[in-house]
Formats: sequence, C-alpha cells, structure tokens
Amino acid sequence: HVLLTKFTATWCGPCAQAQRYFEQLKPEESERFLVVAAHQGDRLTVPVGSALGAKLGYQYVPTWNYDFRTVFESVGTGGITATSIRNQIKSAMEEYPAVCGVKATSTLEGSTAKIEATVQFQQAGNYKIACVLVENNIENKETYNTFNHVLRAAQTDMEGDAVTPAVTAPEERTFNFEATIGEDWNAENCAFVVYVFKEEANGKYIVNNGAECTVDGSVDYRYEL
Repeated sequence: HVLLTKFTATWCGPCAQAQRYFEQLKPEESERFLVVAAHQGDRLTVPVGSALGAKLGYQYVPTWNYDFRTVFESVGTGGITATSIRNQIKSAMEEYPAVCGVKATSTLEGSTAKIEATVQFQQAGNYKIACVLVENNIENKETYNTFNHVLRAAQTDMEGDAVTPAVTAPEERTFNFEATIGEDWNAENCAFVVYVFKEEANGKYIVNNGAECTVDGSVDYRYEL
C-alpha cells in the first residue's frame, strides 16, 4: 500500500478536482492507497493535522504527500493528475518494495476504539510505526457532498514512533493503540490507518506498507503471489 496524505479543505475547489482524478483510477489501482485527509483551515481541521502541514511547510491546498517521500502541489501539469497518482504505485513498487505486512483487529468498547496491529517484518532494519483514526461519509449539508478519510485523531506521531528494539531478523511484533470516538463522529464510519516506515539507505524513513482496519473490524495480511 502507498500512503497518500492529502492536505485539503472543504472550501477548496482544486481539492475537489484532485479528488476527481483519484476517482478516475481503476479499483485495482485505488485499492493500493491508504488515504488520510488532513484538513486545513476548515471545520474538519484537527490540531495534529494542521501541525503536520506547518511542520512540512505546506502553505497551499491541495498538497498531496505520498509515503512521506514525494509531494505534489496544486492540480494539473506538474502537480496532481491521474497520471501522477498512478505513477506513485509504480515507483513505490520499484524503488521501495514491501518488506513488511500489517494485519489488525479492532474492538469498540463504549466510546473507546481499540486496535491490535501485528506487523510481519521480513527484513532486518530500523522501522517506525504510526496509527491514526479517520472517518468516512461526513456530509456537507450545504453542498450535499461527502468527505472521506478525514483525519480525526492520531495515536502516534504522524511521522511515526520508533520500533524498539530495532528489527534484527524476520519476526512478528504486535502493537496496541486506542482512540476515543468523539460525540459528533459516527463510529461505524471510522477506521484506523496503520502504516510502517523503514529507514532506507539514504537515511530517510519511507512508508513501506500499511493497512486500514474499520473500527470493530479486522483485516488480514495481503499477499500477492
């Protein structure tokens, strides 16, 4: 999976255009993405999302970040297009092939959503893990459209917390996170997004793989033979 972190806003016309490019993808293409929409300067903005945008120096929406390695700003030539989105799948597979997998199980106890995520590390190295909660199908009653993958809360640093001790051989490790469902959220539309960074030869941490797990649901490892 490729992690697409979208810096967007409800009032942004070009953001809607960028989303239409994404919707042009075939299902087998769009399903390769994990999407987190960090809203900026609107009613769906949360502090952790705006703080990440400020830290990364993003001043405009739409700005789309892929795997914390490639960034496209605005729409059209040189920016976000259907072709540029597709190219991220190809480059991720060729430059940073998956060397880990994620499976997870979530439970809901009252307003507390919990997730147990297990990572299968296939290669030794330094890794970081991140977990956020998103919500889908948030209606805009003024324009009658919906917003999906909206960042609601982060259970870790969005740029990952170190996996310690370092991975020295192929193994599985389990991580537990939890979040409080807000009073105005719909738990049935919420999901955890868990993604794992690997330190590459250039010293940078790049998202290597991840998974999305609905609240009170489960997801298994995904294999391609």
